[in-house]
Amino acid sequence: MIKISYAESLNSPLKLLEFADLQAMSCWLAAQPAVSDKMDSAIIVPGVFKNYPVAATARTIDNLLYTTGAILDFDKGDVTPEDASTELEGNGLEFLTRTSFSHTEDHPRFATFVPWSEPCPPEKHAAAIEKYIKPGLNGHGTFAPESLVSSQARFISPRAGAKPLIYLPEGEAWQFAPARIIPDELDAASAERQTYDAFAFIETDPEARQLFRLALNYIDADSDRRVWVSVLGCGLRMFGITPTALRGKQLSTDQWSLIADLEAFSSRGSQNKYREPENGRGINHCTATRLNADGEWVPSMVMQYGGKTISGSHMITLTGVVKRTNFPEFQDYLAANFPELLTQARQRYGLPDTEEPVLPSEEEIAVAAAAGEVRVRETVAEQDSYRERINTAILRMPDGRAKRLANIIATLGDSRAGEWRMNPAASVILACQTINIVTAHRAFSKHGGLPPLAGNLYGMYFETSGAGKSAAVDYVKNILTRAGYARATSSSKVFSISSMANLLVSVGPVMFYTGDEIKTWLSGGIGKKEANQVSLDSSYLGLWLASCHGKWFEPPTLAADRPRPNQEPPEAMRINQPNFSCFFVGVPSDINLLAEEMYSDGALARTLCFLPEERKNNRVDAWVDAQDRLYRNTDATLNNLETNEAAGMLLAYDKELERQGLGPALATATAGNGFMNEGEAVVPFSFRTFARARADMAEEDVRIITATIETDTAVSNIVRRMVHRYVKSADKLESFMLRLREITYRIALNLTLFDNPTATHFNHEHTIYAAELLELIEEPWFNRIAAHEDSVVFVGSYTNIVPAIKKLLDKTGKLYLTPGGVTMTEIMEQSEFRPLRTVLRGLKANSDGVRKDAQRTLDLLGIAVMSKPKTKGMFVFHPDHAPQSTAEDDGNE
Repeated sequence: MIKISYAESLNSPLKLLEFADLQAMSCWLAAQPAVSDKMDSAIIVPGVFKNYPVAATARTIDNLLYTTGAILDFDKGDVTPEDASTELEGNGLEFLTRTSFSHTEDHPRFATFVPWSEPCPPEKHAAAIEKYIKPGLNGHGTFAPESLVSSQARFISPRAGAKPLIYLPEGEAWQFAPARIIPDELDAASAERQTYDAFAFIETDPEARQLFRLALNYIDADSDRRVWVSVLGCGLRMFGITPTALRGKQLSTDQWSLIADLEAFSSRGSQNKYREPENGRGINHCTATRLNADGEWVPSMVMQYGGKTISGSHMITLTGVVKRTNFPEFQDYLAANFPELLTQARQRYGLPDTEEPVLPSEEEIAVAAAAGEVRVRETVAEQDSYRERINTAILRMPDGRAKRLANIIATLGDSRAGEWRMNPAASVILACQTINIVTAHRAFSKHGGLPPLAGNLYGMYFETSGAGKSAAVDYVKNILTRAGYARATSSSKVFSISSMANLLVSVGPVMFYTGDEIKTWLSGGIGKKEANQVSLDSSYLGLWLASCHGKWFEPPTLAADRPRPNQEPPEAMRINQPNFSCFFVGVPSDINLLAEEMYSDGALARTLCFLPEERKNNRVDAWVDAQDRLYRNTDATLNNLETNEAAGMLLAYDKELERQGLGPALATATAGNGFMNEGEAVVPFSFRTFARARADMAEEDVRIITATIETDTAVSNIVRRMVHRYVKSADKLESFMLRLREITYRIALNLTLFDNPTATHFNHEHTIYAAELLELIEEPWFNRIAAHEDSVVFVGSYTNIVPAIKKLLDKTGKLYLTPGGVTMTEIMEQSEFRPLRTVLRGLKANSDGVRKDAQRTLDLLGIAVMSKPKTKGMFVFHPDHAPQSTAEDDGNE
């Protein structure tokens, strides 16, 4: 129990407050109203006085009985609250740190309260701080001298417009609880029997109860994690899981099981790790017990603030549990497994408020259907138009060697057949990347001290699974092999930082082809095994960026080479040549920015993603056939006339670059370090700096590729057209335009030089084509389709997919032929239920309008979603087979 004295202002009398623990105290602090003037702030004194209320003039050491803790003021800005809290926690000290009235990021100011384990006489207060607290800081920060004064008052109100930060050991403070002040007439002795319960307000606060009910259906963990944390705590309290019950070992078996199974909704659970307690079911995924002094397994969960679920020898934070919790699924789980607990909560607090669906009239349905049909026709026409522009991208390309190379790649060496084996727009990007490789290697072999191109190119996979993608990549590697770059055929996977580092350091610039596994890497699947595939470690990103920039890289200790045992982490390594060729195959648009950070035109390879239905068709037909043909007849492919032609073009281009004395400045342009206006031309701004740093080249040896005013104006107009589709805030216009112009010139540079290695200006036609290609790839329509494979147009009540759902309701449909109902698992896993799955997902959407549309669609079709007696989970029924709803069923839905 923590006692402090509190006054509403500096001149107001002190009152006595008591808190169950630091978490409860943090709740109260978070609820303090903000003030504009610090002198209007409320105050606290970490001690107990003789008689209450205590007048402002009596707030002296003589009237102080004892202190309950120390408040250290850190005002010098020489330490952050995070660092100070880390030191205290590392030394086993309890604390509550809160930023002060005048705190800023540049000059951190905060106060830290450290409670005593027993009352401290005022005369020993300063000595206790010096002896027990100061050493725990390990020299981190200097607290103000007045911190040693036992009766010193501290301001606690936050500054208006600023949100104070609170730090506690192992978690975050709850922000809900209101203050509960002990009445003035109570003295200190009677106050011993009063405790501050941070959860008691749930008993009487209808808003908190309503919040929990809403959370069970609507709140998204990723959009507001703090609310999830708080709400789940409310829910546990509703089921009687209180701090008192936990400390007194008074949990029922059902309550215990509920706690134990919470972690089943988190993907972070560690299985087969914990022992089975004697007073409840086994713990499968989380630690909810500890071994006490008597050798008994007892509950150790202290739900007194939202940040931490379990406290004991093993801990698990509540945020880790709820971040991946699906609350509608959680509610169904309660109904199926703990109906008595759910009934108890509903009887106590009432059922959630639900709106009765308002069924539209026949006329409204007809209007919605007509509007939906028009929208579907417009969508199909727009989709066809976009597909036509993608599929004719090469035909619009200016004639020259670059167009011929792209055509050969797109048809996998069979352009006479006139059948695209690869997305034509993507083949242009892949052709540019192949040209980029030759350009970069020639520059560095001449001026960067690296070996010549032949025999020093290394093609590498990161799980380029999926028919078509690997066929296209393999074919390009075959072209490079025919050009004499032997290592281009040595494909392999990388499972450690050191193996990648060895390639970058010893082999030289490396061509990396990355595929679907990169998605797992970027989505957080780090260090996990999936079959025989190990996801990339997070340190790959740092290593890769170091290789792009030609910098040093020192891998973090915790991220080095796992999961390889008995291997020392690699030492800091110099990546002394940039890797210009990271081609991302099939990478979605949402990581476009990351790819650009790696200086890769391959960021545009998202054009490999066909529109949903076309990608699916090609995957089973043309792509598979192309890949099989490539693998079945490798020798024939290598000797293919068009393959030889492409290889010859690369060799000729390489020799012409050598005669031109191309320096590393041009390689920098290929990497795309950015562009700026210089006089009447667009010039890569880092050419000269990079050239001197890499090879100490003379000014006259650096060839600059410029753009005419006419070309740059035309590119700017196209880019401006793109920007207005994307950017809504004015502050992003400039940076977005620069990024798009930079990518445009990177593509144009490859096309220009491949057609004319002696060029000193960007080819105007190639540059305009590059800008228009980029506009096509960046088009919002493409992003919309790529993001929503269901291609659902939300018009009225899902009008465009209702016909597909009706097929399931026919007497020959799957839903009709399953009189016992279909489980939600079957709906989600079987492709034939895809239209219905879309509507069911809409029931759990964040948007209120989408939820209503989904419910109205089900009502119009007569589809029932309900539980079955004595059966777990929810079922979907055909209108002719839906069981009669009972009161018990309704209660468990």
